[in-house]
Amino acid sequence: MERYIQTAKRLWLLVALTFALVAVPGLFAAYTEYTTTFQSDATVWVERADEQYQTGRADDPNLFGRISPGAEQAEIFSQLVQTNSFIIEVIGQTSLQPAYEAAEDKDGFRGEVRKRLRGQALGTNLVRLSYQAREPGIAAEMVTAALVAREGRVKNARLAATTTATAFYQREFEIAQRQALVAQTALEQFNRSRPTPLPENEVYQQSQLRLAVDVAQVRLNDLRSRLDRGAVSTALLDMAENVQFQVIDRPQADPFPTGGTRGASLIATVALVGALALAICLVVVATVLDDRIRDLVGLSRFRDVEVFGVVEKATGTARDATAQTLFDAPDGPSAIRRRTA
Repeated sequence: MERYIQTAKRLWLLVALTFALVAVPGLFAAYTEYTTTFQSDATVWVERADEQYQTGRADDPNLFGRISPGAEQAEIFSQLVQTNSFIIEVIGQTSLQPAYEAAEDKDGFRGEVRKRLRGQALGTNLVRLSYQAREPGIAAEMVTAALVAREGRVKNARLAATTTATAFYQREFEIAQRQALVAQTALEQFNRSRPTPLPENEVYQQSQLRLAVDVAQVRLNDLRSRLDRGAVSTALLDMAENVQFQVIDRPQADPFPTGGTRGASLIATVALVGALALAICLVVVATVLDDRIRDLVGLSRFRDVEVFGVVEKATGTARDATAQTLFDAPDGPSAIRRRTA
């Protein structure tokens, strides 16, 4: 550790310059992100109409399987944001419409808007819709337009449901009306073509025709009443299954930068960590290279030393002879013989 500290002290200027080259642009980008971010959000209270006056029991098996209205509406809004038609509808209601029309890459423009428009569940019944813009006022316009677009889609869905039910009853009413007209025409033709008094077999036929007219009239009146009640029943059913969507906090156009703290903090943290990691790598590499250079310098000192001996590589026979000479018991008093030149 001391080697690295010594290297850092010795190369402090280079380390500081490396740290500054990475950290300063990152901090400047974080400052730019903070000062050019204008966020506006709206807080919405959502509640299912069928559960407003309902008290759940503790032993209800569906009690814990139900998703909360807040999480459900936040997920629905997130799915709407992924559709191009919704994004185009929202942009068309704001001052971004000219910029979108003039943009060459409309897919990229929609993708940028899609990333900045978010829905978040704050609780069981609370949802927050937010948008981050680069200019003041745009964020509030986008959030308001998103709420209006969502409300418009809900109204269109209700109208489509009502129209479908009304069209069904209207078609059935027209069929019943034609059947009643055919039955009435058949009865009138029968009465005109038969002189009175009628024989008994024709009286029975006349009663059958009158019965067909009565049945057709009853069906016609029933469908007429259903047609009148169709719109009301569809509206009541829609109210029973509808989710109440009440905006509590309207989006505000703040002239001061807001909402960029998180992004700026992330950019600054990444820049500082990257600069610190690069500086540490520089110190480690410099220390390792310094040790290698020192080893090479130490070896270079023996460059001018004369050769004072040569050791030949021993073969197997020479190795055995040397071992026998050194370690076999000789006749003399010493076990090792020294040969002098």
